[in-house]
Amino acid sequence: MKLKIALNTVCQLIAKFATTFSMLLVTVLVTRYLGDQTMGEFAIVLTFVGTFFVLTDFGMNSILVKEFVKKDANSEKIFSKVFVFKLFYGLFLMFVSWLILAFLPYSREIKVSILIASPVILLQSLANVPNVIFQSYLKYEKRLIASVVGSIFAVISIMALIYTDTANLYSLSLFYALSIFVVFIIAFILVKDYFSTRHKLVDVGYYKNLFILSLPIGLSLVVNMLMMYADRWILSIYSSPESVGIYYIAFKVFEVIIIVPTFFMNALYPVMIKTHDNSFNSYKKLMTKSISSLILVAVITSFIVYLTADFLFVLVWGSSMLPAGTVLTILGLGLIFFFTTAPLNWMLLVEKKQKYLIYVYSIAFLFNLVLNLIFIPQYDYIAAATTTVFTEFIVLLLLIMALKFGKPSEKKLS
Repeated sequence: MKLKIALNTVCQLIAKFATTFSMLLVTVLVTRYLGDQTMGEFAIVLTFVGTFFVLTDFGMNSILVKEFVKKDANSEKIFSKVFVFKLFYGLFLMFVSWLILAFLPYSREIKVSILIASPVILLQSLANVPNVIFQSYLKYEKRLIASVVGSIFAVISIMALIYTDTANLYSLSLFYALSIFVVFIIAFILVKDYFSTRHKLVDVGYYKNLFILSLPIGLSLVVNMLMMYADRWILSIYSSPESVGIYYIAFKVFEVIIIVPTFFMNALYPVMIKTHDNSFNSYKKLMTKSISSLILVAVITSFIVYLTADFLFVLVWGSSMLPAGTVLTILGLGLIFFFTTAPLNWMLLVEKKQKYLIYVYSIAFLFNLVLNLIFIPQYDYIAAATTTVFTEFIVLLLLIMALKFGKPSEKKLS
């Protein structure tokens, strides 16, 4: 089992590395060939669309994984009706994104580009369903295939646009959406055997129970998403596209680092459920070892980031992106907080204390929002990075309190 967890963690890391590396390569191409201004505007498009990625899940996948793990015989039935639900849910979120866009003070070019990229929201909602299969049965090698093919498509298409001198904000947004479409199609093909029209495809009662169970996790994820994206939204309104681009690229590199605890916990989660149900002592030992290992990795990685950040951005993106090195260095100082909060989040879920997540992230979001509104207009992306680190420290303290003093409670999905 340990080997299987390790292999699936590696598959997730490679898949995320492929998608993130391809996006970073795109930012390099856009920055060097189209300039900081276009890169900043493209970053605004990606930030807007990316904000809805968490909403497409809304905590449902973590609930559904429990269903697939414990009810293996009904996996086809569950998959089919959830897929249909995610289709309508994704369409709803896409419509909501259009309404929000109408009230934002972006240029016409940026707004049109966001509309072109908005189908990504629907595709992400649908792609979340195959991801349940990959996580439940530890088959992340299939997700790896989809991610790598989609990443290759994204890079080649952007290179073709630049080579043919047809690259602009509109075409960049279009091919970004097409690359996500490629990922979804491949992922669905790999799990198509779980989809069947022989079962009831619309089950309102089931959807209602799923939504109720997901609500504490979903709301906490939404608030966490608002917390993580608040700085980029505020930068896009109060600062220049160039500043948004600098912060976006630095944070994109940072995301490559913090996926380590995320994917490790994704692979460990099904094992956590079974271990917790069988032996609480074994569960505590498992989590102690896992958290200790993650902290060690965080400390080592922070030191490496401190030594290499400035050199990395000048070498890859050019001297104009040197400020991104400072941003990454600041974010790197908070790695120990990010690596520790990841397992604590999953522990709250396994121990049926997920209702406290909404309180944790609501407090952290308010803290983050106030500091960003105060300091970003004056200190720009430096304030955004510093606030992110302090906010994650607050999250860590609140999660520890929730685990220690929180009381379990959970309904069952039927």
